[in-house]
Amino acid sequence: MRVALIILCLVLSSTTTSSAQTLEDALSLETEGKSQAAIKIFKKLAESGNGRAKFFLGYRYLKGQGVPQSVEMADQYLEPLKKNQVAFFKEEEESAVKLAVFIGIECIRNSYLPDARAREWFLLAEKLSKPTQKSRTQAKIASFYERASENHPYLIDQAIYWYRKARGLASANLLTLRFRICERLHFSASLDRDTCMYQEEFLFLEPSK
Repeated sequence: MRVALIILCLVLSSTTTSSAQTLEDALSLETEGKSQAAIKIFKKLAESGNGRAKFFLGYRYLKGQGVPQSVEMADQYLEPLKKNQVAFFKEEEESAVKLAVFIGIECIRNSYLPDARAREWFLLAEKLSKPTQKSRTQAKIASFYERASENHPYLIDQAIYWYRKARGLASANLLTLRFRICERLHFSASLDRDTCMYQEEFLFLEPSK
């Protein structure tokens, strides 16, 4: 009888452990407020090569949900997604574009990550954008780089690069962005539309690598 009871306990324990090793259970644990238990499952699945688990874990590090916020850790877990982007994102292209832009922005805001990491995410966002939305994605990235250049002047050449890509977009916001870039570059009479337009050759230079 005692042996049978021990065996039953082992079986139940095994079943519970097995059923807990799914993303669905991890997400359910989160809704119950058991974030630490959920994170353990995400990590275990991520270590076994589960791409979705890496995505969920990386996103939580990015937002600081259940774990200390760390852009470095987020980038580490989300990095593999760039290598298998089509298979992973094919059903969620619009969300993927927003996520890639968001991660790129967070990478720039983190002083410990080189700008090259952000560029990789921005290029992924551009690649995943539908043809009709590509210019809007490029303009959004250009606008962020322009704002970031206020604290990090070297980023202005990336703003120019992405503006150059998006300049076919008919948008008042894009024209405003052009004026702001001119101001950042200290062009004379930069608020004058004709003067700013005259700087075509410089404004459309490729960014330095």
